[in-house]
Amino acid sequence: MGREKEQKAPLLEDLPENFRLSIIKLMSSFNISDLNDAYTHVSIMLDSNSKLFKEKIDTLAEKKYRSRHMSELNKARGTIQQSGINMGYNEGFRKAESMYKIINYCNKCGREIVLIPNSKCHKVVINYLKQKGWGHIECP
Repeated sequence: MGREKEQKAPLLEDLPENFRLSIIKLMSSFNISDLNDAYTHVSIMLDSNSKLFKEKIDTLAEKKYRSRHMSELNKARGTIQQSGINMGYNEGFRKAESMYKIINYCNKCGREIVLIPNSKCHKVVINYLKQKGWGHIECP
């Protein structure tokens, strides 16, 4: 069986400049004198930062999901509200129509003739009723 070679940590001089400066700052801040200890510390920080990064990504995803969910909920509310408005309008229209619509039937075909307010036909009917003396029952 072959012996596994132990990897040596890179020397400080072999690191890219930005990374090297970050390692030096870390060693200075935490009073670390051994480079291997500094590498261990960096790996712990990176690992905890990756957990923090994951938490932040999860939080952001949750906010976007809630935002989309609320947007869809508001659209549904708007649709339901508009549907209620339409139903109320239609119901009110039918009720008013049943109370005020004047209909006569054609003597030839039997279909409805709707007397539209202020139309010629409407005015003819009003004049006819006046000529025939129509009035309130309770009026003398």
